[in-house]
Amino acid sequence: MATVRTSITTNAELFKRAESAAKKLGVSLSSLFASALREFLAQEENRQHLQRLNMVADKLPPDERAVPVGMKRRQREIVTAEFRRRRDDASAAP
Repeated sequence: MATVRTSITTNAELFKRAESAAKKLGVSLSSLFASALREFLAQEENRQHLQRLNMVADKLPPDERAVPVGMKRRQREIVTAEFRRRRDDASAAP
């Protein structure tokens, strides 16, 4: 995969926290930032997917909403579990 060099600006405290986390995890700052960006984009994709599902469910007649409401709850559980799994995997990574 091709790489791209970029520059970001952040406050000093956040940068110190990122440096500390990278050192603790044994990864470079670039790797930490890339991992955080991947995680953010995955969460955003899941959020948009859930929003689309909710929009469809909201258009259903009231008597047909019971199943979609359950589906919304299950989707939220899946997204939350996936977020926690990825967060825990990232924390455990050397």
